Amino acid sequence: MSAYHYRGQADRRYLDWHYTLDDDMTLIDLDAVEVCKTCRETLMLCETSRDATKRTTILARLAERAKIPAWLIIVPEGDLLPDVVVRVRRVFPFDDSPLLPISGFYELTLNGWAQHLRNIRDRHDAMEHR
Repeated sequence: MSAYHYRGQADRRYLDWHYTLDDDMTLIDLDAVEVCKTCRETLMLCETSRDATKRTTILARLAERAKIPAWLIIVPEGDLLPDVVVRVRRVFPFDDSPLLPISGFYELTLNGWAQHLRNIRDRHDAMEHR
């Protein structure tokens, strides 16, 4: 985690500037990229929102090109504690998930989501780091 994000001081100046440009200038800010700590391979893309209707077309295209899964994570207001429930939806269904089926939103605690992330990492480790 970057030091700025860790301290809650993410630098949004470029995003704020870009949003002042003409409407035909499009930008998305990708919220999370899960990465293997060992080989630095990208494992998954994530977009977070409070809005379940958030558009994810570009995120899905990026995931498809990278051949990795992508998820939309709907987070509630307030503190994110381990037992807080989030809603998740797979945006690009690249592989079978033993934890979560492909379609629709699913509710998980953050602990449950963390287990899903561990499953993705463990699956990658088993295939790439034998």
